[in-house]
Amino acid sequence: MNKPVWREKLGHFKAQSLMSSLRTKALLVTLVVLALCFIAIYVVSRTILERGYQNLERQAVQETLYRGEIALKEQIGFLANITRDYGHWDDTYDFAESGDRSYINSNLQSYFFESFKVDVVLFIDEAGTVVYQRLYDPEQPRTVFDVPAAVRDTILSTDALFDYETSQNRSAGLIATPQGIMLAAAAPIVPSTHATEPNGSLIFARFLQSDDMAVLIESVGHELSLYDLAAPDLPADVVTVYAEMLADDSPFRLSVANDLVYGYRCLNDLAGNPLFMLRVSMARNIYLEGVATQNYFLTALLLVGLIFVAFTFILLDGLVISRIGTLTRRVREIAPEQHDRRIEFDGNDEVAQLAQQINVLLQDIEHYDETMAALNEEMERKNVALRAEQEHKDRFFAHLSQWSRCRTCSGASSPSSTSPSIFKRW
Repeated sequence: MNKPVWREKLGHFKAQSLMSSLRTKALLVTLVVLALCFIAIYVVSRTILERGYQNLERQAVQETLYRGEIALKEQIGFLANITRDYGHWDDTYDFAESGDRSYINSNLQSYFFESFKVDVVLFIDEAGTVVYQRLYDPEQPRTVFDVPAAVRDTILSTDALFDYETSQNRSAGLIATPQGIMLAAAAPIVPSTHATEPNGSLIFARFLQSDDMAVLIESVGHELSLYDLAAPDLPADVVTVYAEMLADDSPFRLSVANDLVYGYRCLNDLAGNPLFMLRVSMARNIYLEGVATQNYFLTALLLVGLIFVAFTFILLDGLVISRIGTLTRRVREIAPEQHDRRIEFDGNDEVAQLAQQINVLLQDIEHYDETMAALNEEMERKNVALRAEQEHKDRFFAHLSQWSRCRTCSGASSPSSTSPSIFKRW
C-alpha cells in the first residue's frame, strides 16, 4: 500500500533539512575524514607491520633450525672425538696388529657403549676387511651381536667416511641405513705418536633414537624431527616441501598451518648430498603477539580518533556553528520594515565581522529606503499637479468642443462676440 503524498513530502522535507544542517554536514565530514585516516593506517600497518612480524617469525624459525643443526653437529662432533681418541690410541693400534681379545674385554664392554651412546663398532684393516664388529643391544648387554649386513654394507660403502686428509683427521656425519638414520664417525688407527702409517680404520656409530631427538628438542626449546628423504613413509608436508626446495634450489622453507609454523632445512650426508630433512614446529607466538598488539593499537587509535572527533565537533559547534545559528536567528528576527534595527554580536572573529557587514548592509538599505521614500513623495506631488493640469485641459477641450457644436447647429454670430464670455469661465 502506497504512503500518502503528504507523508512522502514530509519525509523528504525532514531528510532534506537534516542533510542541509550545518552540524550534520560538519559531523559527517569529520567522521569521513576519521574513517579514511583509519583505513589508511590499517592498510599501512597490515602491509608493513604484519610483514615485519612475518620476517621476525621467519628469522626465529631459521635461528631455531640453525641451533638444531648445531646441536646435531655437536653430537656428531662428540662421537667423532671419541672415535679419534680411540683410533689414535696405542692399545687400539696393537689390537689392530695382533688381534688380542683382551683389548675388547677391557675397553669395549657395556659401560663403554652406554657412556658414549655407541651402538655399532667396526674395526677395518688396511684391505677393507672387517676384523671386529659388534652391535650393542641395551636389553642384552652381555651378548655380542654382529652388525646387520645391510647396515654394515651401507657404512662400508660410504667412501666419504674414509676420506682422511691426514692421519690425524677423522670423518663424521649422517648416514641413511635401512634400519634408520645413523650418526657415524671414522678415524684412522695409528699410534699416539703418529709415527707410522694407519693400520686400518675404526668406526663408531649409533642410531638416531628418540632420546637423541629429545636432547635436541631440549637444546632448542621446540619440537624437532629428522627425516630420511629416501624413506618410503615420509609425511606429506615433507614430500611437498622437498619438491619445492628442489624446484627453486632453496635450502630452507617455511610453511604455516593454523597456529603453528613449520621450518624445513635440508641436511647433507657425508658425501654432500641432501638426504635428510630437519623440521621444526613452533607456535606462532611472535606473529600472533604482533597481530594482537596491532589490533590493540588500532583499537586505541580508533577510540582516540572518536574522542578527537567529538572534541573537535564540540569546539566547532561552540565556536562556529552555534554562532552562525545565533546570527541567522537574529537576522530572521528583523522584519522587512525594521530596517533601522541593528544586530548586536560580540567577538572579533569572522562571524562577528559578518554581523558587522550585515549591519552595514542594513544601514545601506535604510538609506536606500529613505531616498526612495523622498523620491516617491516628490513623484507623487508632481503626479498630483500633472493630474490637476490634465483635468483642466480636459475640461477646456470638452467645453470648446461643446461650443463648436452649438455654433454650428444654431448659426451663431462670429466667434468674436461669444468667445470672451466662454473663455472667461476658464
